[in-house]
Amino acid sequence: ARRAILATGAEERPLVFGGNDIPGVMLAGAMRTYLNRYAVAPGRRVAVFTTNDSGYALSADLEGAGIEVAAIVDTRPEGAFAWQGKARQIAGAFVTDAHGGKALSAIDIFRDGRSERIPVDALAMSGGFSPVIHLACQRGAKPRWSETAGAFLAPEVLEGLVPAGAVTGEQGIAAALASGVSAARTMLVEFGMSAAA
Repeated sequence: ARRAILATGAEERPLVFGGNDIPGVMLAGAMRTYLNRYAVAPGRRVAVFTTNDSGYALSADLEGAGIEVAAIVDTRPEGAFAWQGKARQIAGAFVTDAHGGKALSAIDIFRDGRSERIPVDALAMSGGFSPVIHLACQRGAKPRWSETAGAFLAPEVLEGLVPAGAVTGEQGIAAALASGVSAARTMLVEFGMSAAA
């Protein structure tokens, strides 16, 4: 029986806090696209709210473009990421509120029982990535939870499909590409072709 490769990627998860719909608050991936693909500065003084390492990649890109990063608010404990940039790293904290009307003016963060207001005109948020597994689940199998990936992954048994990339829990471009190569080799062998390394 012929199979197809399932490589549907992953979507960035937003974070929930008061005012997360104020203009100037956006997903970290969207902000990184504005900056790197379109050369558009998302703001003059930016904060990054993250639960994973992707917020630091954005922060490095922002600083590299000459944009001030006021703070990196990381929900994880101290030492989860060794930040080398100029921005203030605030570990074990989270954003509770965003302020402003037609534009963002400040955020409130909470850490160790205390609140702090930081004036910013843009806020990036990243709550991690959810693999796009809908096609796999529509075939009748249930998704499986991965503590390592912090997300639901494609079902273990996928009749007719060979999963690759984020749907298997792979994170990062190099790992996703390697997974894709492995899936392609599997498919070539099934088609009776050689699959040289």
